[in-house]
Amino acid sequence: MQNPSNQQENNQQQKLLEFLTEILNNYFSGSINVIDDSHLHVGHNHNGGGHYTIHIVDEKFSDLSRLQRHRMIYDILEQHMHDSKGKIHALALKLYSPYEYFNELSK
Repeated sequence: MQNPSNQQENNQQQKLLEFLTEILNNYFSGSINVIDDSHLHVGHNHNGGGHYTIHIVDEKFSDLSRLQRHRMIYDILEQHMHDSKGKIHALALKLYSPYEYFNELSK
């Protein structure tokens, strides 16, 4: 039987994953995948916030540098990172144009 506080935490993490995906779907029409990597950082002091990886493949990234892409995501999520009461501690961003993504697959 799962500890009720662990079950509540898992539900909150699932809701946050869905929330992040919904926000990003408002900006991008391509492939979006948000992954909770918090289990890889057990014991790391992150004040209750989670570690997430965001994979997006979208045409909007075609003419942007890596830095511009990262800034775009942080601009989109900024208010949610500060207003989420520490629920987001770290983001790993994997952002590709469709051309770049398919070139990576063909290697």
